[in-house]
Amino acid sequence: MILALCAENTVISIGGYEKGIRQFALSLAADTHLTEDQYTAAIGQMLGFYGPTGRKWEGGILSSVVPKLTEVLRGALSRLCKGKVYLVSPGLKTGLSIKSQDPSMFGSDIVCTCAAAVRKYPAPCVVIDMGTATTFSAIDAHGALIGKAIFPGAEISLEALSQRAALLPAAAMGEPGELIATGTMDAMRSGLIYGYASMVDGMSARFCEQLGEGTTLVATGALSKAIVPYCRAKITLDEHLALDGLYHIYCKNAPHSVRE
Repeated sequence: MILALCAENTVISIGGYEKGIRQFALSLAADTHLTEDQYTAAIGQMLGFYGPTGRKWEGGILSSVVPKLTEVLRGALSRLCKGKVYLVSPGLKTGLSIKSQDPSMFGSDIVCTCAAAVRKYPAPCVVIDMGTATTFSAIDAHGALIGKAIFPGAEISLEALSQRAALLPAAAMGEPGELIATGTMDAMRSGLIYGYASMVDGMSARFCEQLGEGTTLVATGALSKAIVPYCRAKITLDEHLALDGLYHIYCKNAPHSVRE
């Protein structure tokens, strides 16, 4: 089985693949204070539910947008795998064409989600990743990644609202209830969820205008499940798109004999 790790600012996603099929998907809080030993133990313990404790996995691949965690997680993954561990970085084959004046604007997480989207969905396509930040990545009719828009994620906006407005309490993500709320907490959730859903609808419409008729909309990321159900646009929810992209990239680079 092949292990795929996608490290983002708040969450580390872990996927296991065998013969092209995702067998499981797990998540672990991202903590830059943990050591390689601690991550090895934590990931190994979680993987114990899907195989013998202490087993060596066939190979692995890592995407990280958290520089402090990159080498720590690569070391942990190398200790858990008996085969080669790949890091998504310049020079690795991804199968994704990037047509931009500044290819470095696309982090490894965006590369992974878009590499998967090109394989799984018709082009043109917009990949909406809702996590710490919310990004819209545009894939043209030829399957090339051409640009993106980025802005603060829903949770960051909620935290900023509580911190900057003295009379507003701290609030957590949750069901929004009625659009026209009758209490402060409900009003904050209404503004957050319905507001972000409206923003997603509006930005999606603008992207579709530029990319052309029949543009596919795909949403992923930790917060997508909370927001997409309230969108009016037709958006496919694909929670583990980044992990699927990682496995695809692994297969692009690993010798055929070690692919599963």
